[in-house]
Amino acid sequence: MMKKLLFCLSIILFTGCQESAYKENTVSGEALGTTYNIKYFSEKDLGMKDALDSIFRVVNKSMSTYQADSDISRLNRGDSLVVVDTLFQKVFSLSQQIYRESGGYFDPTVGDLVNMYGFGPEKSLKVIDSATVDSLMVFVG
Repeated sequence: MMKKLLFCLSIILFTGCQESAYKENTVSGEALGTTYNIKYFSEKDLGMKDALDSIFRVVNKSMSTYQADSDISRLNRGDSLVVVDTLFQKVFSLSQQIYRESGGYFDPTVGDLVNMYGFGPEKSLKVIDSATVDSLMVFVG
């Protein structure tokens, strides 16, 4: 009985001490006005950075409020010549649905307020008074 127990413990210790074939990989970068850091375990680096950056470029080009030349920034400035992509169309359609279903609590038309608080292309945090907020509210909703 003791020999069987020692044998089982030896197997457990031996398998527990083996180095895993998987290693930690990290992909980092900048996107959507912030940074990202993705960690995953794999036998090798899967080379995901270029693919992720490509996706983020498409999203930024379409919907980044931090980039003055994005489709949404151009639309918010009143550029009527913008031809939006299908990604923008889907997100906009979904935002309208959420607006209706939330009774207006989710409101995608707050771009001027967002920019005034410094979350747009200018990125400068501003303290604004209630009169300024009230004047911008005519463009919301």
